[in-house]
Amino acid sequence: MSYCDFALHEDFTNGISAGVSGSYVLSASPENGLVTLVRTLAGSPVVTLFRQTVDAIRRGNAQNRLELTCAGATLTATINGTTVGSVQDSTYGRGIMSMAFGALPGGAPTAEGRFDNLVITQR
Repeated sequence: MSYCDFALHEDFTNGISAGVSGSYVLSASPENGLVTLVRTLAGSPVVTLFRQTVDAIRRGNAQNRLELTCAGATLTATINGTTVGSVQDSTYGRGIMSMAFGALPGGAPTAEGRFDNLVITQR
């Protein structure tokens, strides 16, 4: 499966990131409504493709649905059915997919997250 032809979505509670080293990482924070898509190399952000605060993220411990869709060089982030960002980037045509959860720097010292309904669709 390549980055160019997949959709990754799941329901989550209180924060999520999708991606790994040498990847695209989509993160959303119910704490402040911030959604970010970055391109990484060796686990460190290299390029921020978009970063913005959105109303689509339900705050606090409410469940959210995060989706990252890649079609060719177009990466589209959707949260709770609302497209929150879309960019063109063809740097990575293939790689590993993963989901992660964690506390934000400067945020609460601990975090708890629950994943449900993970779906990966090859396009």
